[in-house]
Amino acid sequence: MYLNYKSAGIRIPSLDYEDRIFQQVALNSSYGKIKIAQRFRFEERFKTKLDKSSSYANRFRYRINFDFNLVRLSNGKHLLGKISEEMRIRFGSGLNKPEFDQNNFSALLGYKLFDNSKLYFGYGRDFYKSGKSDYWGDHLLHVVVNYNFDFSKKKNLVVNL
Repeated sequence: MYLNYKSAGIRIPSLDYEDRIFQQVALNSSYGKIKIAQRFRFEERFKTKLDKSSSYANRFRYRINFDFNLVRLSNGKHLLGKISEEMRIRFGSGLNKPEFDQNNFSALLGYKLFDNSKLYFGYGRDFYKSGKSDYWGDHLLHVVVNYNFDFSKKKNLVVNL
């Protein structure tokens, strides 16, 4: 479940329920010291509104992320940079009539807090198509905390009887 709304009262909020089945391929690579992550995702979307009307749609998503060190700081750590772009194309019925759905862009600055965590903040721009020919967008302030759990470390379990 998610709340779907436009900011500043441009559109009346609506509560939608959506189930998604998706297939994806994720590719990671690097170019010099820049880490590049790409994701290709195809979604089957089953949507239901509060009035019980329902619809089905397909959507293709492509995302590319660039992660890099910007500046080495006096403490030996780096100021981090992250740029992300995701485009979404929806289809009418089946794979017919592809059309623009959404575009999301972000440019972030970050700092490595600990070995397993980073803090990012920065600018985001989301752009959507709503209706037949209406488009709208939001300027966003992103504040992101990344925390990586490491479940691969073996822990010794001691049992005293």
